Amino acid sequence: MSFDLDYSNTVLNSLTEDKVYLTNVGCDVVVPDSKPDVIKIISVSARADIKEISVKKDRITFLGCINYDIVYFSDSESDRIKTIVYQAPMSHQDDFFDFSDGDSVSAEVVCHKCSFSLSNSRKISLSTLVEFKVYAIHNQMIDMAATENEDYHLPCLTERINPINRIMCINDRFAVEDTIEMDEGDLRELIKVHSVVADKEYKIISNKTFVKGTLISDVIFYDEDMRINSRTHITEFSEVIETRNLTQDMITDVSLEIACVSGEIYSDSDKCDISLRAEIRVTLSAYEEISMDIVSDVYCPRCKTNVIKDTIKVYELSAIGEETITLREIVDFDKDKCDKIALVECDTKLKDKRIEKEKIRTNGVASFTLLYIGDSNSMIYSKTIDKEFESVTDAKGCMDNDKVSTRVCFGEVDIKYLPGNKAEISVPVIMEHTVLRYLEREYIKSVTIDEDCVYDKSKEASMTIHFAKDDDSLWNIAKSYHTTVEEIVKVNSLDEKIPLKTRQLLLIPKHI
Repeated sequence: MSFDLDYSNTVLNSLTEDKVYLTNVGCDVVVPDSKPDVIKIISVSARADIKEISVKKDRITFLGCINYDIVYFSDSESDRIKTIVYQAPMSHQDDFFDFSDGDSVSAEVVCHKCSFSLSNSRKISLSTLVEFKVYAIHNQMIDMAATENEDYHLPCLTERINPINRIMCINDRFAVEDTIEMDEGDLRELIKVHSVVADKEYKIISNKTFVKGTLISDVIFYDEDMRINSRTHITEFSEVIETRNLTQDMITDVSLEIACVSGEIYSDSDKCDISLRAEIRVTLSAYEEISMDIVSDVYCPRCKTNVIKDTIKVYELSAIGEETITLREIVDFDKDKCDKIALVECDTKLKDKRIEKEKIRTNGVASFTLLYIGDSNSMIYSKTIDKEFESVTDAKGCMDNDKVSTRVCFGEVDIKYLPGNKAEISVPVIMEHTVLRYLEREYIKSVTIDEDCVYDKSKEASMTIHFAKDDDSLWNIAKSYHTTVEEIVKVNSLDEKIPLKTRQLLLIPKHI
């Protein structure tokens, strides 16, 4: 006889891929005809931008570009410091298994250390370590036994589960534009523009996500007297992103990354200003927590019961949090006289992140590249500092085998100049942690009762003594003796909410 439970048709996510790919992207940059020959490369900055992701036959393909900003010492007799802005195509293929049509894929990309060499005075060879973080989500429509059918009165074990579903992933971009006003005579030639996003905030109101933040831009330039100078400019920005069916109580994760930044000089009456434009890539993921009761087991005390189950991989949110540590380093500029630090470019490479005893332990290496002005404002130098770091974040309730995902960003750099041609650099490192717990959940597909196989209880004693074992539960005991939890509780005057003790004596009544 078929035993029908009341089923709930439920959409559940499962994570089919959570992977990091590392690849070196190389290219050659030919110096434009309008630029003088290269004598020495001072610094190279790289930003990666993904334009398209596709999956075909267990292979994933990334298409995009890397935006390079090359500062070099030229053979020009007047303005010796020059810059080349170059955009190189980027493509990468890798294995990508367990992907199905309809799965959603998202990725984050970051450039790490960029190495360079000078082939000749007109050709620069670049090699950049690019990291892709890829997530693939598979939606499954599952009929899960949600409640006991009221037409039958069989023991049912009900369990509450709290999986989360990623219901939305938006990849968008917007531009932030501003004018950096310069004093008369301040600006002759623009050398470099570097921008970072800080103080990110977001709020969901009426199907819209309001994002705001601060764009911190450092510009290096020649003034009218051919002295090199720099300035920091602050731009407050806000943007509205359409996010239908998103509510304030949902779990959201917003990432803001600069895809490219540019600056142009334009003249207005007697002075020149800088027109600034930064393109910001926004990735918004929304998660909805589902709280539902399911029937995880059922049996008939009188007859043999056949329960067919299946498993589904789901994930639950264990924790989400943020930790900020401040890295400090005293920089000795040695023989190069430092007049002013123009900008600090930050990068980090995580070496390990894990959960131990409800703590998230993260360690890695942060790299700071300083561009500083020296020799009485006539030259630019660069210096790179690698500093190892470790952080510990409270993660109450998390287990050692939970999966932690960490995004690293940087706060505003603080610089203090010290005697003896030194400076103290303080950089806030912000680690945004998301902890997920991947579980295999059993659910009931069908139940049949074999009425031809009735348990013979005629020879059973009216009461049996049972000593509880370490892993015993009232449900398991009742099922093994073909009785019910209610009868055991009644005879032994138990409280179902209190766990059994090892070797606890129980009287098991015969079910009639």
